[in-house]
Amino acid sequence: MEVDDASGNAVRHQSFGPLTAGSHTLTWDGVNDSDMAQLPGTYHVSVSATDLSGNAVSVTQQARGRITGVSFQNGTTQLMIGNTTISLSDIIQLQDATTNQ
Repeated sequence: MEVDDASGNAVRHQSFGPLTAGSHTLTWDGVNDSDMAQLPGTYHVSVSATDLSGNAVSVTQQARGRITGVSFQNGTTQLMIGNTTISLSDIIQLQDATTNQ
């Protein structure tokens, strides 16, 4: 997993070792490669995977976040998660924050 800051600079590379096929939850620990805590802000996370032979494997990413607002733009409903706008059509699940995640 690679985490880039808002300027596109890589701040963290994390490896999670061998994982079985299927869904997995990967969490960025909030630090850079030098183990220094990163400031709050906008970050981009990308995930890549390979099989045992080193061949690239297709990965589908999903993210979780707390909805902080709703807006309506050009006739579409947009949800705000922090400073990020997500189209309602991209949401696959809404869950009460008190429910175990």
